[in-house]
Amino acid sequence: MYVWLDLETTGLHPQTHRILEVAVVLTDDKFVPYWKNSWLIKHSQDDMIFNIFAAEMHGNNNLLKALLDKNQEKHTLDDVQNMLDSMLPPRTEKQAILCGNSIHFDRRFIRQHMKLIDEQLHYRMIDVSAIKLMMYAMGLPPIKGKNVHRALDDVNESLEEFRRYREITKQGLDSYLKEIQNG
Repeated sequence: MYVWLDLETTGLHPQTHRILEVAVVLTDDKFVPYWKNSWLIKHSQDDMIFNIFAAEMHGNNNLLKALLDKNQEKHTLDDVQNMLDSMLPPRTEKQAILCGNSIHFDRRFIRQHMKLIDEQLHYRMIDVSAIKLMMYAMGLPPIKGKNVHRALDDVNESLEEFRRYREITKQGLDSYLKEIQNG
């Protein structure tokens, strides 16, 4: 199981900043989605310490508006963890692989704020941004995204970007395998 995840936060530091939005897409081993959800996270006004960049970004992408809208459903992180816990494999089975763009950033927040989920994730991760850096290093143009910075949009974009990189790699491997066979 692959857990495609994105978090939107109030800043870069898990010790002082908070998770505002969580999105998850679960895929099988062929990267076909079979479940997805996103949640706005409930916080008190006093708990919302933003860095300037995050405040501006989330003002522009309407996340702050959604968080302040009394008609929008919001959840505690404990609620979100319990919902995800029911979707992930039991701790005694194979752990789920965490995937996404700059996923190490999200993993730091998961370790700090979502310990129950952290325990269910494998230590290995698929970081799509590392593949993008490899493309740069090879002098190839990376696949560009929209960078909406809303969790579900970003996680869907990461999955699509990965699929495209995977197809490019597969095409290259097919050529390489033909070279080897022809000797």
